[in-house]
Amino acid sequence: MRGPARFFPPAPAPGIAGDAGLFDPGSTVWRLARERLIMAGGPAALLLQVAHPLVGEGVRAHSDFATDPLRRLRGTLDAVLAVTFGDRAQVRAAAGHVARKHRPVTGTLPRPSASVPAGTPYSATDPGLALWVFATLVWTALQVTDRFLRPTSAEERDAYYRDMRQLPPSSG
Repeated sequence: MRGPARFFPPAPAPGIAGDAGLFDPGSTVWRLARERLIMAGGPAALLLQVAHPLVGEGVRAHSDFATDPLRRLRGTLDAVLAVTFGDRAQVRAAAGHVARKHRPVTGTLPRPSASVPAGTPYSATDPGLALWVFATLVWTALQVTDRFLRPTSAEERDAYYRDMRQLPPSSG
């Protein structure tokens, strides 16, 4: 896949009419995520994610990130779009797919980082690491919205965070 389609995934397939899934069209998540420009924050989120030594090692050791970083980003964006805009079945399918991909991602940090000693174990199912990834997605979405689309109020930022907390644990 080449060109913009490689970076900007298509919207999820239409779901079941009347089944809004996790978020309804009036939610803050829908309001922000329906702006395609928000996807421009994807590379920043990805860089922030792998800046965590344990997340970075998991990505390095268990993916083709070094040769095709956009493929991993695309997987994350596909999952987030399906969970954001999909019906309940699409949300379950996306979360299940991510969980299956994450389950075998375990290991130990081979070399020390500035803040984490060598030998520290990691797992893609670790709640603390999942929180790091989640935080990068929320932060970059709000930054892109503020900087390139329009200012967001403190209330809207809080509402976006509250909405995003509904994401299934394995979808981020």
